[in-house]
Amino acid sequence: PSLGRVLRCYAMWQPQVGYCQGMNFIVATLLLIMAEEDAFWLLASLVEDVLPGLYHPSLIAVHTDTCTLHDLIGVKRPGVGASLSRLG
Repeated sequence: PSLGRVLRCYAMWQPQVGYCQGMNFIVATLLLIMAEEDAFWLLASLVEDVLPGLYHPSLIAVHTDTCTLHDLIGVKRPGVGASLSRLG
């Protein structure tokens, strides 16, 4: 019940973000060590300030992180990077 309440409240509070898969793991962990309201506000801070764009519907931060990882693999392991590029 606490997990669902925090997630529903956040989705109502920030409808442009709503609920994104993966938030449940964050909130569940927070609820092990703090009250519901504190977990809500810490989730809000994480999503909006610490990890902006990661949970945005466009997933812009996920796309950026994926491109960065692809570039890093290409530098550190060129053969693997070439294989990933061929796969698309």
